[in-house]
Amino acid sequence: MSRDSRDRAHASTAEGEDEVAALYRMAGPPRELAEAEVESIREAARETWRAHNRRRAAGRRRVWLGAALAAGLAAALLVGLGRPTPAPAPLSVAGSIQRSVGQAQVTSSVGGVGGPAAVGTPVPVGSGLTTGGDGRLALALRSGGSLRLDHDSRVRIDSARSLVLEAGALYFDSGEGPASGMVVHTPLGVVTDVGTRFELRLLDAASPGGGARLRVRVRDGEVRVGAPAGHVRAGAGTDLMVAAGGSTRRGRLAPYGEAWSWAARTAPAPAIEGRRLVDFLDWAAHEMGTGWRLGEPRPAVPLEETILHGSVEGLTPEEALEVVLRGSGLEYRWAAGGDLVITAAGG
Repeated sequence: MSRDSRDRAHASTAEGEDEVAALYRMAGPPRELAEAEVESIREAARETWRAHNRRRAAGRRRVWLGAALAAGLAAALLVGLGRPTPAPAPLSVAGSIQRSVGQAQVTSSVGGVGGPAAVGTPVPVGSGLTTGGDGRLALALRSGGSLRLDHDSRVRIDSARSLVLEAGALYFDSGEGPASGMVVHTPLGVVTDVGTRFELRLLDAASPGGGARLRVRVRDGEVRVGAPAGHVRAGAGTDLMVAAGGSTRRGRLAPYGEAWSWAARTAPAPAIEGRRLVDFLDWAAHEMGTGWRLGEPRPAVPLEETILHGSVEGLTPEEALEVVLRGSGLEYRWAAGGDLVITAAGG
């Protein structure tokens, strides 16, 4: 063989080897094969080698291309057999259950999620939440804020910032951060949160007043209501009724009192171990819709220096307030304006 022939043969060999290497790189690392699969591939390789010997006289270039194609087929076989089934995309979690009382369920089967709404249960976007006649629940939202459902209520979580109230009542507290922009769709209008606490309740024709209606109660802050008759803004202390035809009726409502008691009773209790008494009082007053201040006789120890121990798990804010103050040698009374007045016990 001449030098030129040898050089062309080596070039063809290198070219074929480069093609094979490229095919293997594209295929990626193969999985471990069963013995039967391995033997099948070995037989294919033997047949390729025998064919190579038979066609050797036809020229090395064609043989090497054939070997490259056979190697490519083997690589394709490995890829087809070895590539794992892609894992399903992770579900987007809207929040988790903080408190569950009575009959309360995560009703959607999205991603296999369903069943009782136990504390700590993650709630994916697309799920539904349902409470029975004795049920209530609280959901901590990842987008910020707390969502609570009253008895006989049904809500669908469309996204991290979009809910659908299908029946009953919900209470939303956007927390202390910036306006959450939560949007709640109802059959009678769309309600947008502007950084606030509010209740929405769907009333049917059998309820006092007659006719399907949406009641919007704003504890503080503001909401925007998109009703058939146009957009309406409702500020703190507003009790707004939206009728099916789009007409509205306004009233006034204090931020404390029985109207808000179900939402307060559904509030998840904070962990108080090692926390300051003043922080606990801020939480209790927030949930009860009021403020607090010191009265006479004053406590002997400043409240900022009083550290709590124990737990108030399972108690309502008012029950927790009674227990914590009694254990701290304190008591409270309601002032005329609705504030809590904290005094030393026996005052």
